[in-house]
Amino acid sequence: MNIFIISVILASIINYLTVKMVSKKCDIYSYYFKNNKLNLIYFLPVFNLLIKCKKSRVKVLLINIVTILSISFIFYKFKMSIYFFYYIVFFTILMLVILIDMDTYTIPNKIILFGIIFSVSFNLFYGNIFESIFGGLVSFFSIFSIVFLVEKFIKKEAMGRGDIKLFSMIGLFFGYEKTFIVINLSMHTCLFYFFITNMISFINKKDYKTILPFGPFISISSILVMFLSFNNISIM
Repeated sequence: MNIFIISVILASIINYLTVKMVSKKCDIYSYYFKNNKLNLIYFLPVFNLLIKCKKSRVKVLLINIVTILSISFIFYKFKMSIYFFYYIVFFTILMLVILIDMDTYTIPNKIILFGIIFSVSFNLFYGNIFESIFGGLVSFFSIFSIVFLVEKFIKKEAMGRGDIKLFSMIGLFFGYEKTFIVINLSMHTCLFYFFITNMISFINKKDYKTILPFGPFISISSILVMFLSFNNISIM
């Protein structure tokens, strides 16, 4: 019960601050709160029902469920340790990437820079700084080399530079081995999404093709890998 209460409170605060921050960058404010003022109370369970727009209620409910479950899982694993704070910050960064990239198709450099500084600083005092930096560098140069060769071949942009920098930041948090799993999982998830949407488009005889940001797939894959590694589940 204590885990749930703590998770609900933290999730409400994190979601409120997250949406408040990204509302300055993109149209996420109107995306979630049509006809409503941004208020912390809307992020509390049950009080979601006070949001006038039905679609907004559903969106806020979904993000709350994901955040509450995620925080509960992290708290159960690390309790109130320094690593609880570490992974909460990492999770919040990934949520910011999902919300902003879905609306603007960009990943702000400030978010990536903050993640890099935070991860390096944390690992300098509490973790393995050499493994962290090595993971970031290997992740960056690996994905950059692949994208560079692909773009030389197809003569157009294959991946946004923000996505490459995001992989580098994740490498600092995870190390290169888990980051390679994130790369593989995010690409397969993206391909699966396009396969499903094309199938629906063919069946309904409607064109659902649109520009889709890759950042959310990377972030969701990172969250999944993070939780699987917490439980020592083999993801190789």
